[in-house]
Amino acid sequence: MKKCLLLICATLMTMFVDAQEHVFTDDLVVKVNEDSTPAQSTTVTVTETGNGEYTFSLKNFKLSMGEIELPVGSIILEGVKGEIDAQGVTALTFDESVTIQEGDDPEESWMGPNLGPVPIKMTGKFKDDKLYCDIDINMETLGQVIKVQFGNPFYVFTDDLVVKVNEDSTPAQSTTVTVTETGNGEYTFSLKNFKLSMGEMELPVGSIILEGVKGETDAQGFTTLTFNESVTIQAGDDPEESWMGPNLGPVPIDMTGKFKGDKLYCNIDINMVTLSQVIKVQFGSEFSSIEDVKVSDNGKVDVYTLGGILVRRQVEAASATNDLPQGIYIVNGKKVMVNARR
Repeated sequence: MKKCLLLICATLMTMFVDAQEHVFTDDLVVKVNEDSTPAQSTTVTVTETGNGEYTFSLKNFKLSMGEIELPVGSIILEGVKGEIDAQGVTALTFDESVTIQEGDDPEESWMGPNLGPVPIKMTGKFKDDKLYCDIDINMETLGQVIKVQFGNPFYVFTDDLVVKVNEDSTPAQSTTVTVTETGNGEYTFSLKNFKLSMGEMELPVGSIILEGVKGETDAQGFTTLTFNESVTIQAGDDPEESWMGPNLGPVPIDMTGKFKGDKLYCNIDINMVTLSQVIKVQFGSEFSSIEDVKVSDNGKVDVYTLGGILVRRQVEAASATNDLPQGIYIVNGKKVMVNARR
């Protein structure tokens, strides 16, 4: 009986430990005196320790300065504060002095332990398999603050998703979309495990991952997203599902959207050539960055940009956005998305 209880306890402890450890592998970039090192694949571990605290581990950190590579050591931050928001994203903060430990290779001359306590400030966030963080290491003995970036900034949105097929709309379903910055004004848009409801049938399509999405941020802080390419839809996360996406080959997808803060609104047209249908997907609800837009009741409307600039006054509603550049406009008090002409 005692052995049985010990075995159960050991199993539960193992499950608990596994559930508390999060391992991330992504690009790490170091900036010294405004010079950035090339991105290098690095692994970081974040371990829950209870009471809303975590241990952050970046092992075997090395600092490249020109042709010189300095083996610094392992940066272990204990007592990192973590707070989970409504989207399931955990924000991490740390601001203390830490003694950098030796790295794993005993043949290296790790300098970290000889530096004494080093002021380190870290802010970051993680969800699922994504971690993004910035670490400022104040190397007072070198007279420098070393800035370390791990991963890319990402934004998680949870909102209603509606699918329209042949003018029939599905009921709204709560869905999560992730938008990740990848540099040079580009983003990756991820809608995972997308399923298409057709009457009583539910077709498991797959994960729609759009890379190279163009993004442009305006003066109001709204980022407009545009994408128009053919993409192979990936299999979803459930290996038991018969995801049809990978078997469709490249699928033309046209996506336009906008986000700011914790809100994303976008429209996705998926041209299912093999089904002879264009599936229209709407995520989120319309929003506007301007107030007190003039609404007419005489059959004519005013057209504004999201920044509140009047571009057309008292025009016929049916042709209000004809020949306007691609973008999002406020027409008669409602947001209207104008797609690029093909």
